[in-house]
Amino acid sequence: MFKKISVAIFILCSCLMLISCDEKGAWEGDYEINNRTDLNELSGYTSVTGNLLITHATVSTGEGTVPIPTRISSLSALESLTEIGGSLTIKYVTTLESLDGLKNLTSIGGDIVLKGLPALTSMDGFKNLTTISGDLNISGPNQIKSMDTFSNVTRIGGDLHIISCESLTTLGFESLYTVGNDFTVIWNLSLPMSLVEDLRDQIQNEGGIGGPIEIQGNYDDSFPGTPYFGNYDIYTKSDIDAISGINIITGDVRIMTSSYYIPFLGMVEDQSLESLQGLEDLQKIGGSFWIYQKDNILNLEGLNNLVYVGGGLSISSNINLSSLSEMESLSYVGDSFYITNNASLPASEAEALRDQVLSRDGIDGNISINNNLD
Repeated sequence: MFKKISVAIFILCSCLMLISCDEKGAWEGDYEINNRTDLNELSGYTSVTGNLLITHATVSTGEGTVPIPTRISSLSALESLTEIGGSLTIKYVTTLESLDGLKNLTSIGGDIVLKGLPALTSMDGFKNLTTISGDLNISGPNQIKSMDTFSNVTRIGGDLHIISCESLTTLGFESLYTVGNDFTVIWNLSLPMSLVEDLRDQIQNEGGIGGPIEIQGNYDDSFPGTPYFGNYDIYTKSDIDAISGINIITGDVRIMTSSYYIPFLGMVEDQSLESLQGLEDLQKIGGSFWIYQKDNILNLEGLNNLVYVGGGLSISSNINLSSLSEMESLSYVGDSFYITNNASLPASEAEALRDQVLSRDGIDGNISINNNLD
C-alpha cells in the first residue's frame, strides 16, 4: 500500500512539474515572430502583455529592402496562449495555412489584423472570442471561405474591414450587434452582396454601426464585365484588347516592355504600345501594379476608373511619361508607392497622386518619389 501511494505521489509530482515547465506564464511586453525559432520560443506562454506581430523579416540590400520568408505553416506552438494584451497582427506570412493554434485565445485587448496570407485556408482560431476591443481588419490574398470562427463575437470596438478575400463565400458573425466605427466590406468577389447587406442590417437593428458604411465590389454587384483571375502582363495593344470589359484583375498587373530576337541584330525591345486606352473598365487590381520602361506612353489615359490597388504601385523608368492626373479615381494602395526615374514627369504630378490617395483610403506601405523631372 505504501509503495502504491508513493508511486501515485511521484506520478502526480511529475505531472505538476511537466505542467509548470510547459506553461511559462506571461511574456511581458511586445513579441515579434519572424521565423520558426521565434515561434517556438513563445511556446508555453499563456499570455503576451503587449502586441503580438507575426510577419516576415527584411534585409537591406543595395537594391532596397528584401523580405526573408518565415517558413511558418502552422501556429500550433501557440496553443497555450489565452490572452494578448495589445493587438494581434499577422501579415505577409506566405506559407501560413492555418490559425488553429490560436484556438485557446479568449481575450485580445487591441486590433486583429490579418493581411497578405495567400496560403491561409483555415481561420478556426477565434471561436472563444466574444469581444474585439479594437479593429478587425482582414484583407487578402487568402483562401478563406468562411468567417464563422467569429460566430461568438458580439462587439467590435473599432472598425470592421473585410477586403479582397477572393474565396470568401459566407460571413458568420451571427452574434455581432455592435461595430464602433467603420463597416467596410469590399471587393470580395465570391461573397454574395445579400449576405453583406444582411450583416449590416443585423448590426444596425441591434447596437448599431458608429462610422461610415462601405459595401461594394462583392459578388453580384453591378459590374460592367467579369473578373480576370490571376496575374496579367500587358506588352502590346492586343493585350489590352484581350481584357476589354474586365473590371477586376485579382492578381498582379505588369505593363512593361517585351524583347524579341532578330537575327544579326540580337534582342530588340518592343515599344509599340503608345496608349493605355481600352482599360477604362478596370476598377480594381488585387495584387501589385507596375508600369515600367514604356518609352512611348505619354499619359495614363485609360486608367481613369482604377480605384484600388491591393499590392504596391510602381511607375518607373518611363522616359516620356509626363502626366498622372488621369488616375483621378485611385483611392487605395495596399503596399509600397514608388514613382521613380521618369525623366519627363514633373515631381508635382507624383506628389499630387500621392496626396490624393492618402486623403482617401490611404497607402499601406513605403512611399518613394525621386529622380523625376524637378
